[in-house]
Amino acid sequence: MKPEDFIQESLSVYIHFPFCKLKCLYCDFYSNVFPYTDYVRYLIKEIELYYNLFGSLKVNTIYIGGGTPSLISLKDLSLLFDSIKKFFDTSGCKEITIEVNPESFNKQSALFYKEIGINRISIGAQSFDDIVLKKIGRIADSKKNIEAIELAKSIFTNVNIDIIYGIPGQDIKKEVSWIRSFLPDHVSAYCLTISKGTPIYKLRKSFKLPDGMLNYFFCYLHKTLKSMGYLHYEISNYALPGKESLHNKNYWDLGFYLGLGAGASGYIAKDRKYRYVNHRLKNYKKSIDNGLLPIKYKEFLGHKEILTENVMLGLRTSKGIKIDVFDNPKKSLLYEKIRDFVDKKYVKIDNDYLLPTLKGWCVIDKIVLDLISFI
Repeated sequence: MKPEDFIQESLSVYIHFPFCKLKCLYCDFYSNVFPYTDYVRYLIKEIELYYNLFGSLKVNTIYIGGGTPSLISLKDLSLLFDSIKKFFDTSGCKEITIEVNPESFNKQSALFYKEIGINRISIGAQSFDDIVLKKIGRIADSKKNIEAIELAKSIFTNVNIDIIYGIPGQDIKKEVSWIRSFLPDHVSAYCLTISKGTPIYKLRKSFKLPDGMLNYFFCYLHKTLKSMGYLHYEISNYALPGKESLHNKNYWDLGFYLGLGAGASGYIAKDRKYRYVNHRLKNYKKSIDNGLLPIKYKEFLGHKEILTENVMLGLRTSKGIKIDVFDNPKKSLLYEKIRDFVDKKYVKIDNDYLLPTLKGWCVIDKIVLDLISFI
């Protein structure tokens, strides 16, 4: 990567902490077994490498994800934030999020997070049913989840909780009743994904639920959370007014972001746009020891690739996409397909925007595949 490849505008920063005490049975994210030894020192070196190449980049949002970032010691987190403030321009940074697991989140860490500038907490609760939590391999029980949420809400004014639905034996109405009792600022509700290579994949026959049941859960979440005042602004995300995730909105709007840490990815550009992925841990450290950015590969995104991502990401959001993003000589066939989707109530058209309906979100993969064939 060369300095001339890099955009000199403000951007988001994602920091990956790929360490967990125990990997959940459904998780297919890149992570390693705790402890993390000298990993934070390498993150600091990576930040300094970017500073040496590009100067003090302006940062709008920061998101520390994982893995389990709440396992980072307060001393190491302090060093990391000293580096962030030294080498990035954070004067206009509006949102700093850290993901926490309930079993590694306490009052001391919460107060420290607030002191160093973190203003948004994302809690991996996943469920409030002990049997369900055990089934998917979570460490914390429902009591710990509740304590973590109550603690976060007592200190922070922007709290997200993650929930997974579509787990056999789960009572979705009880899960939602817990959300109602807390009224967190933000809810991320994800359908259980059964991915190859995960322990749960070997048990997939006992975990697989009919699509109709999963769609019922999705629609129930939509209707009940909406009745509580939440905006369903992205297919898996709900927010009280003004509490949308600025960091994630930047992803969905195809904004630029820097990915730091082993296995992290980024999207950057100046005249050309790149998606890049960092090495995993061993080669990540090796690259940094050699004074090199730890990038495993980068992919140039041309006009077609950017339009495809625009459609894929835009239709996951409630604001949808502009119809004129399609630059195709077969526009009559495209409009015929869109009319078909409108007739089936999968989408609606509003001021030249193509907006997904709740019914459309239930078949979003089909809609996207059909539409990107016109790009």
